[in-house]
Amino acid sequence: MDEFSGVDGSMALSDVYKNYSPSHRHNEAERYLRESVKGVAQRYSSFDSVDDLMRNEPLDIEYHVDGRGNIREIELTVATGGPGIYVELARGYVRGYWAGDEASLDIRNPRGTDWMFDFYAEMAPMNL
Repeated sequence: MDEFSGVDGSMALSDVYKNYSPSHRHNEAERYLRESVKGVAQRYSSFDSVDDLMRNEPLDIEYHVDGRGNIREIELTVATGGPGIYVELARGYVRGYWAGDEASLDIRNPRGTDWMFDFYAEMAPMNL
């Protein structure tokens, strides 16, 4: 029995490392990232009113502005910390990052992303 064994000697530290698979953990993180991005894309694809939008208030709103002061993109941060998920309204897609992986999906609601963009653009003077 080595010094890292359990009280009854049933589980040595070396046994833990035999069962640990970094690739398995990576695959689980990647799967979770893809599912999370898909869920956000489906949710934003189903929005058809400001009420829907307000019930899903973003954590952060980032405005990408050109040299003339025109808003070119509005990026909503909807999740952070694992995974990080962002909605880009002008481009109409959701992208996510986690553990070195990236996933993105289109929002299947072009009219919806247009009015969402307009909604947040109208708020821009208050936020900039």
